[in-house]
Amino acid sequence: MTTFEEPPVDLVDRCRRLVLDQHQALLAVIAELCEEFDVDRQTVQHHVYSAHARLVVHRATPRFLPLLAERSARMTLRDIT
Repeated sequence: MTTFEEPPVDLVDRCRRLVLDQHQALLAVIAELCEEFDVDRQTVQHHVYSAHARLVVHRATPRFLPLLAERSARMTLRDIT
């Protein structure tokens, strides 16, 4: 029978901070793209979060996920406006 050990507390804290940092970064991206494009906030959120989800699936480096999601969403928003 396999037993799993709990991860070190500092690792859990770092992961939690990374998730919160990414969330804050994505909110900033959404705000910036809302100002840049004449579309509603819900549309911008959809494209930013969709891009982020696609990148997570492809295991992109977590540090760069918000930047890559911004670039992808920006290209999509340019195409639809």
